[in-house]
Amino acid sequence: MKISVIGGAGCVGSSAALSIATQGLADELVVADIRQNVLENYFMDTEYAAVVHQKDLSIRMGSHQDISDSDIVIIAAGVSVGAKAEAAESQGAAEGKIYSRQQLVADNLAVIQEWAQAINQFCPDAVVITVANPVEVLNYASYLLSSTRDRKRFIGYSLNDTIRFRHGVARAIGVEPSRVDGLAIGEHGDNQVLLFDTVRVDGQPYALKEEIKQDLRQKTKDHLKHMLSLKAGRSSGFLTGAGLAKMVKIITDDTREIIPACAALTGEYGYQGFSMGVPVVLGRQGIHEIIELELNQDEKEWLQQSVNSLTAATKYVTDTLGMK
Repeated sequence: MKISVIGGAGCVGSSAALSIATQGLADELVVADIRQNVLENYFMDTEYAAVVHQKDLSIRMGSHQDISDSDIVIIAAGVSVGAKAEAAESQGAAEGKIYSRQQLVADNLAVIQEWAQAINQFCPDAVVITVANPVEVLNYASYLLSSTRDRKRFIGYSLNDTIRFRHGVARAIGVEPSRVDGLAIGEHGDNQVLLFDTVRVDGQPYALKEEIKQDLRQKTKDHLKHMLSLKAGRSSGFLTGAGLAKMVKIITDDTREIIPACAALTGEYGYQGFSMGVPVVLGRQGIHEIIELELNQDEKEWLQQSVNSLTAATKYVTDTLGMK
């Protein structure tokens, strides 16, 4: 199993590479980044960390041609929302101004275009996991730019929203997070849809009080603002790295688990022509099935808000690429 991580010198890419290496999920791991000095530092550290866990694999730095014959390519390179906000503030923007992930599309589309060419040339059958934001929109760009237009191979990472949802439920009702299940779909951002009817505790349906639902929805909207207010200079790298490793293991083991991820839609949930977070059955070839859940009226309206929030950025991508 060969896995390539693009953006291996970043917070997310380095965390993903570390998790993949120390869990022994690849026989060969290639890390690439334009910041060669930082990449080499992480590369050496990751090699040694794999030895601690007694995992024997080939880890090397590389570039476009080195991803040849990759089974999985993770695209984590690009400008982060934190970096964008800090740059704006340094240029005189109002204190506390918050950028949404959708505002990163112009910066990060070029990265997708560059690596899409390499994927088409060197590993056209790879499963491609896009992490760079806005993840839904850039996942759709990766799909549009692919030589095969095989939508099952193009996955946008959105597991963090569901993990935070489950953790929030656990805290609210006073149980361990490992006992809680539930899904968040739609936009990776303020307009994500928390599916309260999917909440399970110890495998059993659990009806949340209305005030808890409202509090969880508000905390979802406040998450990015709070994270940026910390001015820590990093994103949710550890969480995303762990989540990516989970997705990689599902793919490599072909376990066909249901997991939330961004997928290019062709009529599911009544939408088409863009990508957003939905429950999918994940396996060796990527997305084997998109699960269409029965949504209540509130959830349908919230999902429409998600779609509305993605429209402008998706149009920018299709107009810029001249593709639909």
